Amino acid sequence: MDFTEINSRGKRGELLERIDRQNSRFRTAKTTIIKFGLHASFVELESAKSSLNEGNETYTNDEYCEMILFYGQCNRNKREATRRFAIKFPSRRHPSYCTMAGTVQRLYKTGSCHRRIPLSRATPSSLRIQAEDVLGYALAHTESSVRDISKACFYSKSTVWNILRMYGAYPYRPVLAQELKPGDQERRFDFCTFVLKTLD
Repeated sequence: MDFTEINSRGKRGELLERIDRQNSRFRTAKTTIIKFGLHASFVELESAKSSLNEGNETYTNDEYCEMILFYGQCNRNKREATRRFAIKFPSRRHPSYCTMAGTVQRLYKTGSCHRRIPLSRATPSSLRIQAEDVLGYALAHTESSVRDISKACFYSKSTVWNILRMYGAYPYRPVLAQELKPGDQERRFDFCTFVLKTLD
């Protein structure tokens, strides 16, 4: 596929689909292409993506502190605080007024300026620890059910099921035999002798 220039409608459609698949930050690039009918090269698109990704990093504590101080100095005017921040620190990254407002709101609600990672977004290391817990308990207690494992490991039943399925393991389920099969007589005899030995 030739990405050198997006001239035809088909290639523009491909570009728009690729942008749609990306995060919502790339919607501005999509709007610009539609509004002005620009011809963008793949290289320009990649540079735009990399510049947009730079803003994805979190701010330092000093930057958050300066944002809040400017917000207070400007009588809670987000846009004015953002403008003054950009004037005072021209070499730093400039937050948008939405970032400024979100920082202050997070500080009021949670007592911290930093974003909290939702519990549903598990990191690979936490998944590995969960898997070790669940599989270790399942191997140590072979007759335990999903409910037993979830109670013992303090994970939800769906998490336990997902981990067991991921590693090809299945919880214990008793199978009631309705008929005797070849070899069952020998097993019954072995079991009876085992019970008699343990009782004596």
